Amino acid sequence: PNVQEAQGEKGPSSTYEVRDVLQSPRDEDLFDAYATAQLALVDFTSGKITPLGKPAVVTSVSPAPGGQHLLVQSIHRPYSYITTYDHFPTEVEVWDGTGQLVHTVASLPLADAVPIWGVPTGPREFDWRATEPATLVWAEALDGGDWKTLVPHRDRVMIAKAPFDTKPVELTLTEQRFSGFWWGERADLAFLTEFDAIKHWTRTFTLDVDHPQIAKRLLWDRSTDESYKHPGFPVLRVLPNGVSVVQLDGNAIHLSHIGSSPLGDRPFLDRLDLKTSKTTRLFRSGKTEYESFVGWLNLAKKQFLTRRESPADPPNYFLRTLGGTVPGAVAGEAGFASRAQPITHLSDPTPELRGITKRLVKYQRADGVDLSFTLYLPPGYKEGTRLPTVVWAYPLDYTDPLMAGQVVGS
Repeated sequence: PNVQEAQGEKGPSSTYEVRDVLQSPRDEDLFDAYATAQLALVDFTSGKITPLGKPAVVTSVSPAPGGQHLLVQSIHRPYSYITTYDHFPTEVEVWDGTGQLVHTVASLPLADAVPIWGVPTGPREFDWRATEPATLVWAEALDGGDWKTLVPHRDRVMIAKAPFDTKPVELTLTEQRFSGFWWGERADLAFLTEFDAIKHWTRTFTLDVDHPQIAKRLLWDRSTDESYKHPGFPVLRVLPNGVSVVQLDGNAIHLSHIGSSPLGDRPFLDRLDLKTSKTTRLFRSGKTEYESFVGWLNLAKKQFLTRRESPADPPNYFLRTLGGTVPGAVAGEAGFASRAQPITHLSDPTPELRGITKRLVKYQRADGVDLSFTLYLPPGYKEGTRLPTVVWAYPLDYTDPLMAGQVVGS
């Protein structure tokens, strides 16, 4: 029999997920059968496979930067028929390299009454600090996970170091939901982001994790719906241990993004001075092609890699070297000249598709909101010919009709 029990308690919860949830004991057994896994360590030289820990429904595994610890998250029964697996009871554990339990970070109960746009109570958003061997950070809700609760701070951010034999320390408080860190390659620099899901707003701060008494410094304060003024994301570099950190250029960082504009996307590369908050545009894609920043090849020589394509040319990679400043550069355009040298000469893998044309079409909705869509036309299309059409659209939420009408695409 399919038996469910209710405790008579009330709690808000989203019903969106019920389209695809477990519905019977047999579903639970099937879920266990398909989702149970055995974590293992593979020696690439010998091919030897060493099992770590016991089989479980593992949802996440993250090695610590020092290589001696693993953060392992797994779910277990009792399961729920009203919410999805990511809200099932969860064990968050730190293991050593042999799969032995070092520390239980959290034992989280079933979270089947999470408010819409809310978060479960208890620790969440676990992450290793990139600049230390084994230091964990996470967030905990201070408002019961409910955005309707009026509190001065939504979350607190906690930090704990191996061997995890002392109480976690409160690192900082966030006015809105904590949404993660970018770690700088220098230990005294981290970038903390918080997010307001209701207002579609985000703020990013810089802070010194080792000296939390020093006030956070606000770096960005912006709408997540605003595409034209997006500052870009920090350019990262990979450390020898495989961890990605924000690459520094003295006291500056670099930012790159797709560069949305009324004429379509034009990717860019900027340099942000962290002391003055001044941003300098180093590179911006031309108007007739789509050229995006890939990564620095030699920062000291101001050489970086880009990927360029156009309606007539397949994607290829180029070495760009920054030159002198451009006199009278227009706002938004690159303030430096750069020369491009082709690195690859890849031929078009699908020349038969080149006859397909792609257009950016703008129009105004009946209520005055400016909108746009991408139109694909078949090879040999003659203007004015009526053709069968497939329309694909998906509704999105915006807090401002002006931002809803911004063009995103190329």
